Amino acid sequence: MGAATIAVGILVLQTTTGLTKGNLSSHLAKLKAAGMVKIKKWFLHKKPNANVELPLRERTESGSRGRSWMCRAKYSV
Repeated sequence: MGAATIAVGILVLQTTTGLTKGNLSSHLAKLKAAGMVKIKKWFLHKKPNANVELPLRERTESGSRGRSWMCRAKYSV
């Protein structure tokens, strides 16, 4: 993954994308397996928390920077 990433909470990502917990989990597992995102999990006051590190920009084949894939989502973050 590139150096430019942003950490987004699971609930923010779920609200932004409009996906259910199960669908979001499935999509994130596939993205993680492909090396496109990193998922960090921890406990805060005995409650599980997680952030997803998403790339800010992607490179196209020509080498120019494309728009963030998050900007193409139904709702922008």
